[in-house]
Amino acid sequence: MTIDSNFIAGQVLTAEELNTDFAQAASESDGFFLANATGGSASATLGAANINGIYTVYGTSGPVTITLALANIKVAGHATQVIRNSSSYVVNIAVQSGDNLDSQVTAIQPFQSAAYVSDGNAYWHELWNEAGTPSLVTNLAYAATNSTSTAGTTAGTVDLFMPQQGNGKTVILTFNGYENDTTTNQTINFPVAFSVAPLVVGNNSGLTLTASTTGITITAPDVTTTYSGTAAIMGN
Repeated sequence: MTIDSNFIAGQVLTAEELNTDFAQAASESDGFFLANATGGSASATLGAANINGIYTVYGTSGPVTITLALANIKVAGHATQVIRNSSSYVVNIAVQSGDNLDSQVTAIQPFQSAAYVSDGNAYWHELWNEAGTPSLVTNLAYAATNSTSTAGTTAGTVDLFMPQQGNGKTVILTFNGYENDTTTNQTINFPVAFSVAPLVVGNNSGLTLTASTTGITITAPDVTTTYSGTAAIMGN
């Protein structure tokens, strides 16, 4: 991924630069959030075209309100949405009638960002908001002291780190040549327990994962195949 550094540095961009970076992000990125990139300079209600992408607010003449798409807009799976405030004014976050917002703060300060994931039903959960929780870069550095590496039942490893542990928790799993050719499932505990069972919002490892409040259970494949990939778990 080779997106222009302007796009990720939080700089003030011209409309031309924004359009260039949006197109570049949409065409080059295979990241979790960057399925599309859109934006605007006024209050807006987001919809299907904005799901699983970055929406950038820029060039506003005052505070605006961005209303997230319906939490159940994605029938199968969970929708994600990153809101990036590239303006000099506060961006307020709202949800549509019938939806709920699980968030520490409901505003994004100038030149900061926030990310949300839906439960596929009626809730949007905050993944991060730089105004209320550490930035993603800070979280990743913090995670270095809140990580574990567990040997697979037969071979390989499972690396776990938990960059967010407050209101809105996140766990990232990385499978490296994982193998379990037995019939016994393997469970790995979280550094901090969730208050309710979290969601496995992404998993490209090929393994079957089940999350509880205290840990993640890996269903035993009972084959000699090795698995590699990542998974993301989010909740409260």
